[in-house]
Amino acid sequence: MSWADIDLTSIPTDIDVLPEGREYVFELLGGAKYSQFNPNRVEAAAKVADGEFSGRVVYFSYPDPAEQAWSPGVFVRLTKAIGTDIDTDEKPVEYLNRVAGGRFVSKVKHRIASVGGDDITKADLSIFNVKAVK
Repeated sequence: MSWADIDLTSIPTDIDVLPEGREYVFELLGGAKYSQFNPNRVEAAAKVADGEFSGRVVYFSYPDPAEQAWSPGVFVRLTKAIGTDIDTDEKPVEYLNRVAGGRFVSKVKHRIASVGGDDITKADLSIFNVKAVK
């Protein structure tokens, strides 16, 4: 599909936030990276793999382990949920990009973010509560 194939007059601009309180099957997207603001913070994205909200993207991150000691353990939960082991010398960003397309289940939680002076609700992946797809 190209821009020429899209009728921009029919595209809604009021995209609802993913509802809290339910589980979604997510597909890990490629493009994981280290934060430009903290080179020890891992940033990644996943999209809803099926259902009513299919294709919706959520962003998530794992904090610097020096600042949050729980971060490596929570990251390993994701590797277990995806079902592909991390290699001995593999770094988190390398792993996430290697297993892009892997699926897992999680809920989302809402937070309020200030964007351009306006408060908006954003849905964040609940990194503490990931599990394998059944």
